This record gives sequence, C-alpha cells and structure tokens, in this order.
Amino acid sequence: MNYSHTLYESLKTLYEEKGLAGSFIDDNSYLKTAFVETELMWTQNLRQLTKIKCIIIGEAPFWGDKKNYVYNPDRCNTQFFTRNDLGKELGLLIKDKIQFIELCQQIGLVFIDTFPFSLNKKFTKLNFQKMNEYDYHNLFKMTVNHFFMDKITILLPRCTIETKIAFRYTRTKDYLGELIIEYLIESTILQPSNLPIISLSKQGGHINRSLLSNFLTL
Repeated sequence: MNYSHTLYESLKTLYEEKGLAGSFIDDNSYLKTAFVETELMWTQNLRQLTKIKCIIIGEAPFWGDKKNYVYNPDRCNTQFFTRNDLGKELGLLIKDKIQFIELCQQIGLVFIDTFPFSLNKKFTKLNFQKMNEYDYHNLFKMTVNHFFMDKITILLPRCTIETKIAFRYTRTKDYLGELIIEYLIESTILQPSNLPIISLSKQGGHINRSLLSNFLTL
C-alpha cells in the first residue's frame, strides 16, 4: 500500500485545522517513513496467513525511534499485546517476538490499524491524545477509503462468516464504532450475527484477558 497523495493531503488538512501547519513538513517526513516500514511488515505477515479467524482493530502503530510495531520482529512486545497475553491463552511460554508473530499466524489472528499515521507525542506535534472526537471522525472519513477499507478488502478472501472482530481500544470503539461497523457490514467481512464488536481494553491500557479469552475461543 502506497503513501498516496490523498493520505498526504488528509494529514496536511488536519494539521492546518489544528493550527500546526508549520510542523507539517517535518512530521510528514517521519510519518511517511513509519508508514512505508510498517506497511512492509504488515504485508510480509499477511503472506503467511491463509485463513483469518480473528481481527483486532488497533489505532495506529506507536513506532517512534524504537520502531515499536506489533509486526516488527526486532522489537519487543508492548502493552498493545504482550507475549504473556497470548501465551496465557495458548498455555505457552512465548520466548520472543518472532515466536509471538508465528503463533498469531498459526491461530489466524491478525491486527489492522484504523489510521495510517503513527502519531506519537514525542515525534509529532499532533497526536491522538490531542485529538477530540470531531478530529477522530474527520481523519477517519478522509482516509477510510484509502487505507482502512483497502486493508479490509485485502483480508476479505481469507475470512469466513465465523471471523471475529474486536477493537483493541475503547476510544476507537466509542468514537468510531458505529461508523466502522457500517463499513465492515457493507464489505461483508462482518456478519450481523457476530455483533456486537467489543473493546479488549481495560483501565490503564492493557488487554482485558478475560475478554481476550472469550474472543479467541474459536
């Protein structure tokens, strides 16, 4: 997936609306690099998947100078989804990130992001914590058909009517849940019988393991 002119203009528009136009060029350089690298990792992972049983919708890669991303085999897991979160459900001690990624592939678990921009308060003037619900909606509507739905289209042939979907974060569910569900049902990747879509988050940002256990019960 390319860092298209549409994505560039969408981000530029939001920066201008937030009074951050002077920071756009530098931030965009970082965000484009992060996009290219994370998309390559996501695509490489997808090649190892033939059947998708569970989809977890995140917000965007944290990235930063440590290049934190769920599919980066060279970086440790973060609280987004720890090795212990998965290991407890599988009854395994997962030794490293590579094994974590391989196990996700084996059980048909895939992660996708809502947004194409790795906004990070240490590296960009704009970040998700500074965005209100209107900003969230606006950015999603500007990018949904040029990022999120492109990913859904790619995943669709590997999914079945039993494929489960969950939000990783409550903020995404609260701000965009109804809208995202409309897109997912229209695409046929989500069946009405699989509603509602829950959030797997608990207070503090970690995963609610009880909810995760139910979600991964296939």
